[in-house]
Formats: sequence, structure tokens, C-alpha cells
Amino acid sequence: AATTNIAQGLAKAWINQNGGASGAAARDSFNIGSIADNGTGDYTNTFTSNMANDDFAVSENSSRSPAEAGQASREVQCDAFATTAYTINSFVLNTTPNTVANNTEFIYTVVHGDLA
Repeated sequence: AATTNIAQGLAKAWINQNGGASGAAARDSFNIGSIADNGTGDYTNTFTSNMANDDFAVSENSSRSPAEAGQASREVQCDAFATTAYTINSFVLNTTPNTVANNTEFIYTVVHGDLA
């Protein structure tokens, strides 16, 4: 495989994030310099090395902790893309069709795109 194809296909940032921690915290990460806790279920992850543009792709996922077994499922979405950061919003899906902002304990995101 060409070196360019390999380099472009690699993740440019990723994080295993604890949204339930006070102020949010990274369990482990790559190219994430800081996390801002903007309020319940609302976080901004700032890159250490910026992206070339705001057209990068973010894959996100979340899971419940063992203590949350049997509780409603979680949902995470990303928005507010910038070359310097992206925003994550986490929700709990309750028994009705409504969603409620939630400080989800396990949030995972991976970023693909071009670095500046």
C-alpha cells in the first residue's frame, strides 16, 4: 500500500472519555489536548494538533457502566465541528420517545480527516 494511503487512513484523534467525572476526564486519548465540560451531557474536545478543515469525520459510541445495568440506553452525537475542536452531546433514552441530556460515563470518539 502507498504510504499516502496508509497515513490518510489512520485516526487523527481518539478518546475514551468519562463524561460522568467532575469536569469530564480522559481515560486515554490521542491528539486530544483538553475537554471542556459545557454542562450536562455537553462536552468540547480540543485537539492538540489542529485539523486542516472542519470536514473531518467523527465516529462516536457510548456504553453503560456495570452499575447502570438495566437502565435506559445511551446515545452520543457530535456537532459544532471546527479545525480546533468538536462538541459531543450525550443523552439517556428513557421509556418514552424523549431523550434527556446525561453525563454518560463511557464515551468513545474517533476522528478521521487531514491534519493541518
